Amino acid sequence: MVYHKPIHILAIEDSEVDIHRLSAALQGVEQFPFELSFERRLASGLVSLANATFDVVLLDLILPDSAGLETVERVHRVAPHTPIIVLTHVDDELNAVEAVRRGAQDYLFKVQLDGLLVSRAIRYAMERKRVERALNESIDARRELESEVLRISTREQQRISQDLHDSVGQQLTGLSYLARSLAKHMADTSPSQAADAQMIVEGLQSALTEVRNAIRGLAPVEFDSEGLMAAINQLVTTTAARCDTLCQFVCDEPVLIENNTTATHLFRIAQEALHNAVKHSQAERILVHLRYAGDHVVLQVSDDGKGLTMHSGGESGLGLHIMHYRARMIDATLDVSSNFKQGTCVTCSVKREVAYVDDDI
Repeated sequence: MVYHKPIHILAIEDSEVDIHRLSAALQGVEQFPFELSFERRLASGLVSLANATFDVVLLDLILPDSAGLETVERVHRVAPHTPIIVLTHVDDELNAVEAVRRGAQDYLFKVQLDGLLVSRAIRYAMERKRVERALNESIDARRELESEVLRISTREQQRISQDLHDSVGQQLTGLSYLARSLAKHMADTSPSQAADAQMIVEGLQSALTEVRNAIRGLAPVEFDSEGLMAAINQLVTTTAARCDTLCQFVCDEPVLIENNTTATHLFRIAQEALHNAVKHSQAERILVHLRYAGDHVVLQVSDDGKGLTMHSGGESGLGLHIMHYRARMIDATLDVSSNFKQGTCVTCSVKREVAYVDDDI
């Protein structure tokens, strides 16, 4: 690649000899225009990075006011989008490799400051950083799109559940009252027709139950701060009634979640974790725990089953993927720990400020 504009290089290096060697080496490279600035101390280098734009930083790990990997981390915090190439000695290669893991793009040995080698390292570092930034922007855009799709889906589910409640549910309730009244009225005058009317009552009640279950499935968490506690309690109670496993919900103090979106994601995570535990763990006891922990709300689903394989595929693996996805949507952390024959524990932690922020759906 031919560069027509100068590459702005900041060298944070306390050795003037190395700076002169570096500058002389780069001047001997054809079609590599550059402007080299240098600072002898990290503090002044950080000031330069804050006040000007550089294409690359050449960074010595040992400076008068900073030493070791912290040097890389401090530069990366001030200029996260600027590629860093570490300048190091041969006997400090392990630190240089670790520096790359912590944000640097490459490292060079000071004894090998050859012009072509340095210019190539600079080109590659700039290109890698450009690709990394483009990839991160793409990931951020994808996550924002996923989040928006999920918000739209949630709004639509809530609208449908409200419509079912206000239209079909109300009509079925009204018809059920009328049918019950008709059955009572006909009990003395026409017993056979009263029996038919009673069948209508029972059919309407069954249909109403199905509608209510559909509404609960679409919008499981009520729009109040106590909705998550009530929804999880109902989930655990229903699950315990349907299976032979002992299921318990523990919430020692009220955990209030005002943001219905956050509450709904937490409920779905609990629902998926509970489903996995019942279906795959062969557990005798499952505990769902909701609590405060400092400035976080913590949801935990644990069992005493056989444990699961972290790389398992199928329904269980998909469920783990979905739980991680939901946690990302509310900026929560999700940890899944499992040991063979010692059970599985799913822990989701979200900051209280996310739980309390006004709902946007």
